[in-house]
Amino acid sequence: MELQDYIKASVCIEHAISLNEYDHVLHHMKGMALRQQTYRIMEDGGPLPDILELAQQSSISFSRARELNPDDEHG
Repeated sequence: MELQDYIKASVCIEHAISLNEYDHVLHHMKGMALRQQTYRIMEDGGPLPDILELAQQSSISFSRARELNPDDEHG
């Protein structure tokens, strides 16, 4: 069963990042959760400013993951 609670996941991932801000996997996970939130809002016809904000946050998380480990295949 897939719960799809991306908001709660983002909160938990953010807490994990606060414990280890140099873990590229955590930043990648955050980007994935934010991206899924973006998709959900788009599917629901949500407001464009919310979509853009989440997409930007997701991009920043993926960028941070690449900075921390540029050789990772998911970066």
